[in-house]
Amino acid sequence: MCGITACIALSGGQKPSVNIEDCLRTSLEHLNHRGPDDKGTWTSANGRVGLGHSRLAIRDLSSNGHQPLVAESEGVVVVVNGELYDVETLRDELSSDYTFTSQSDSEVIIPLYLKYGVTLFSRLKGEFSFCLYDSRRQFFLAARDRYGIKPLHWTVQGNRLLVASEAKAFLGYPWQPEWDVRSIMEEGWQHDERTLFKGVRSMRPGYYMTCLSFEYIEHRQYWDLSYPDKRVPDHRTEEEMIQGVRERLTDAVEARLRSDVPVGLYLSGGIDSAAIAGIVKHLSTKKAQKAGLSNGDTQSDDSNHAKDDHFSNETIGLSNPFADTHLDDKTIGRMDHAMNGGNSPATNDSKIDETSFDFNEHAKGFTFGRNGSIDDSAFVDTLINGPSDDHAKGEKPSFVNGHLSPPRSSHSSGSGMSSSSRPTSSHNSGGFLNPFSRTTISHITGNTISRSSSPAPALSRINATTSGINESLSNSINNITNGITDDITSSPIKRKYSEDLRDEFPTTLKRRKSAFNELTPPLTPPEEQQEKPFQPHEQLQPHHQQQPSIQQDLANIQCFTIGFDSTTEFDEANQAHRTASFLDLPVTTTRVTEQSFADNFIDATYHAEHTFPDLNYIGKFLLSKAAHEAGYKVILSGEGADEHFGGYRAMLPDFIGEPDYSVPLDRQTLSAEDMEAERKRLMSTTLGFKGGDVTDSSTAALARRMVNASSAVSSLLMTNMIAFAPWARTTYGPNTSVELTRASVPDARVLEHAGKHWHPGHTASYIWTRSSFVNAILACLGDRMEMANSVEGRPPFLDHALTEYVNQLPPSVKVKHTGDEWDEKMQCKRPDLTEKWVLREAVKPFVTTEMYERRKWPFTAPCTYDRGGPVHRMMEGLVTRENVEGLGFLEWEAQEKLLEEAFPKPVVDGEEEEEEEKEDPMKGMKKMKATRLLIMTCQFIVFGQAFGVKTASPEDVL
Repeated sequence: MCGITACIALSGGQKPSVNIEDCLRTSLEHLNHRGPDDKGTWTSANGRVGLGHSRLAIRDLSSNGHQPLVAESEGVVVVVNGELYDVETLRDELSSDYTFTSQSDSEVIIPLYLKYGVTLFSRLKGEFSFCLYDSRRQFFLAARDRYGIKPLHWTVQGNRLLVASEAKAFLGYPWQPEWDVRSIMEEGWQHDERTLFKGVRSMRPGYYMTCLSFEYIEHRQYWDLSYPDKRVPDHRTEEEMIQGVRERLTDAVEARLRSDVPVGLYLSGGIDSAAIAGIVKHLSTKKAQKAGLSNGDTQSDDSNHAKDDHFSNETIGLSNPFADTHLDDKTIGRMDHAMNGGNSPATNDSKIDETSFDFNEHAKGFTFGRNGSIDDSAFVDTLINGPSDDHAKGEKPSFVNGHLSPPRSSHSSGSGMSSSSRPTSSHNSGGFLNPFSRTTISHITGNTISRSSSPAPALSRINATTSGINESLSNSINNITNGITDDITSSPIKRKYSEDLRDEFPTTLKRRKSAFNELTPPLTPPEEQQEKPFQPHEQLQPHHQQQPSIQQDLANIQCFTIGFDSTTEFDEANQAHRTASFLDLPVTTTRVTEQSFADNFIDATYHAEHTFPDLNYIGKFLLSKAAHEAGYKVILSGEGADEHFGGYRAMLPDFIGEPDYSVPLDRQTLSAEDMEAERKRLMSTTLGFKGGDVTDSSTAALARRMVNASSAVSSLLMTNMIAFAPWARTTYGPNTSVELTRASVPDARVLEHAGKHWHPGHTASYIWTRSSFVNAILACLGDRMEMANSVEGRPPFLDHALTEYVNQLPPSVKVKHTGDEWDEKMQCKRPDLTEKWVLREAVKPFVTTEMYERRKWPFTAPCTYDRGGPVHRMMEGLVTRENVEGLGFLEWEAQEKLLEEAFPKPVVDGEEEEEEEKEDPMKGMKKMKATRLLIMTCQFIVFGQAFGVKTASPEDVL
């Protein structure tokens, strides 16, 4: 994973007045977070083409992995961002015609291009973006992976074609950012290739761009999603489909564990990340078994044999080895009590069968055995009676005079983890031991977690004296705009930009330095815990003698999870901890408070380059920071399952929009009448955020006709509620439609084919996957937040061998009618629709019963906050008349009103207002809607001032 930048001088126009080498270096400054380990540039002899690369070393940690990669004899140079898998086979195939100079997976791009030209894409597996230049042909090639996991932006400024991983990299070139107001109004930045900035485009997933002889620019598609004809029978059994998903998902996870640096896991309260963790545990068990057999070790505990036998190749998936191991309500309560530091009330959001745990005690800690007993009296006492008073005395978070200190850089400038470093664990003196896993829990404010070899206090606080909120936010922005690294000299352009920004940015937010808290005790007793240096590639044998195996030591796999306010429904930390305990995996928790949201809003938003009506991306930003602080560069995550398996509630109306004609009639358990009634009910309760409205204009009706009445074009409408300036509404309003933007995501050929041959559920999946999934989830919640902290995210669910198989499955095994349930509100029976049914069945051997039965819960942050609190103060500092009018496209009076609605003044006191809100739920929805809209306003303000965006005006349209 890296950052790339490229500049091509096009024919015609004036000769560039700036030095391309200086521009490349300055551009790389803005991408330092993506690759702090190494940097390199290449410029053609005639100065017309330049490529730059900032490296996050993952494969081949030696200097041989330096980029740009150059094949001088062939005149080809390339810069690559991302990770390619199964490259061993490709190297064997290509080595007869090409001499490899490194063990880097990226290097295969050059010989693949030399042998196959632009048909190389079918041979690439993984997540990637790259820029390649062939000097002999004067041919430039840029490409993005099939799903857009890795970003790639482009623009033409003057007579130069610029390409980079993030738009902020263009600040290194002569670029004056301007708002694309129409894109903002109709969500082009969310659904198509437009961004927030005029003239800046995001390359579509599965596309490549070429530039021939410095003038002929062309975009072509090399891959797309496809679905079966809805009337062609599918004769496979459900068990065959389940097994097919299981095998391909296991392969995808195994491929993504290959790394020369430690690999970690993001773990939430849902089945997607739990399944990945369970498969990793299964692979680790298999690897340990093989190692034991090769060493002649045939003696082990009987309970371990019982557990491992269920995970063997012959029986995997046929039965759950922990099927008779459940959590009863009392046990869950004790676990939740422990996980909340013994001070927060236990919560249990999922019903679990009322049986009990069996445990086995081993030398290295407590693990689950099918028939074991508990011999440790201290463990039993903690389980039955809860944590002792000494353990429960974790220090609670507090604020220093209500102030926030200036931000601390998330990583050292220009530095990265050395090739010999490995993550270490330590005991924590400030928390208590969770008896269900080797995990220490304590109360923290949630900014970051640092790991050290010695005990640390539960919470360290740094008193910072500041002169005011405005001065503190100025420091925050200066930290960004002055450059993220010190090892590259800023060009005059960069210095001028930084000086202007310091003068112009109205500062607004005090910040605190991160509070550190070590949560994870060692995997083994301290006396056995000796660090083993990680061996760099120069010490490895030549490639042809290496075996394609998982290089990462699975014994050091670490889980990272996030927790919001434990008193709300948004917190999933307890579910994540129960999964980690079930799998006997260590887990580190980052607890995110309202203060954390305020402290990190500027930094996370700057990196996002995307507006989003939620603060959940800040949670992901802090989660990635925790992984970085723990020494992990690679993380496996669960993105992509919902889009392919029908996981979103907004998709349900489409999945039952018409019968599944591809399966036998005896599997059609939902009558046409019940199907239509449930579809209408879902349409009335699913569309839009709470407090939102669904438009019913002529353009919205046209959009629905274009996509065969799919609800995908009308769900979660938020931009429609933004109060744009009168000139913007007059200029663009009659011609803009968010629904039409979404409906236009598929091209005319796809729309025509989908209307005739695809099931509506598959049409919805296509639109979601090709629009907001790419531009919001994979970008805002994925790559940007991970790479802001120099962490590479790998989503196994987006392995194209897996998704191509899943897309061809009948819609009725993705969303399945599994019976009826009683609706207390409507006082009637309703169909029980199980989303991601085939996935649940496929991963059943790897997850708890709780995860198997738990319904989809979206990853969202709390969306209402108290008046006078950190978020309110932060928003008051940002949403000023000067700042709003500086944008040019929003109406100040409407933003002022939103502040009053989101943070209303109490009538008498806080208690009376709270009681009034309980009696009037519409007031709560109004407050939620106002908060979400204000979040977007604050994001626009941060983008505008951090990027130096020109104020929008009607003259820009002329």
